[in-house]
Amino acid sequence: MRYGEIKRLFVASAYRRRGISNALMEKVEQYLVERGVQAARLEVGISQQEALSLYRNRGYVKRTPFGRYHHDPLSAFMEKKLLPGPVTR
Repeated sequence: MRYGEIKRLFVASAYRRRGISNALMEKVEQYLVERGVQAARLEVGISQQEALSLYRNRGYVKRTPFGRYHHDPLSAFMEKKLLPGPVTR
């Protein structure tokens, strides 16, 4: 399965809670779908609760480490299957 890895998403605190992170994620997912990528994967720190909430709300689920990542008790690995057509939330 072809996957794309989302490495960083950061919104300055002065601009948070305006839907910017969600809009950025939607664009990244749309970009991947348009290129025939079937899944988006990411690694996030377990203490980043706002990020974890964003990803869960967008349909990302826990998975095992991927690529060159190894198990790390301070990391969460997540994946979302991408479908052709409009990006779902």
